[in-house]
Amino acid sequence: MSRSPLPDLKAQPFFVQETARLKLETLTLDNMSGDYFDWLRDPEVLRYLEVRHAPAQTPERIRAFVRDMLISPDNLLMGIFTKSDEKHIGNIKLGPLNRAHFRADIGIIIGDKDSWGKNYATEAIQGISVLAFETLGLLRVQAGAYENNHASIRAFEKAGFEKEGVLRGYWLDDEGVAQDGILMGKLANE
Repeated sequence: MSRSPLPDLKAQPFFVQETARLKLETLTLDNMSGDYFDWLRDPEVLRYLEVRHAPAQTPERIRAFVRDMLISPDNLLMGIFTKSDEKHIGNIKLGPLNRAHFRADIGIIIGDKDSWGKNYATEAIQGISVLAFETLGLLRVQAGAYENNHASIRAFEKAGFEKEGVLRGYWLDDEGVAQDGILMGKLANE
């Protein structure tokens, strides 16, 4: 069976996906909040994010990253905004698209610590999964997490993802202790 090719994400410059409490929309230089810069300087927010190993995140580097995502044919970076007050509380990324196998990775940051523990991550993961399957035509989305990142693992599970595997000793935490990587995935037909 032949499938239609996946779309070039830069050909449609702006995506919006709404959930009960959130609006996910393509992150641009116009709609991202200054809080984004603060999130990437907060060790607690960065604890399980690989960006903590990158050079210092300056406003210029962050703007360049957002611009790069906007012109990427295979990555979609969306801001997570609360519908009630339009507050930018985090970002969720889909990509890169694997065009041969119709799959993509999901990465998420809820940078606004006042929004932690309110199931926003689960809702955002559900929203981007709907977009991935129904709008883009993907067959699979997947994510990885540090074994000690219980909140992230729980958010993905509540969004319908299954634990599919363990990569033993895959990550080093900030104390240099090896942690397993937990692989999670969800199929379009689930």
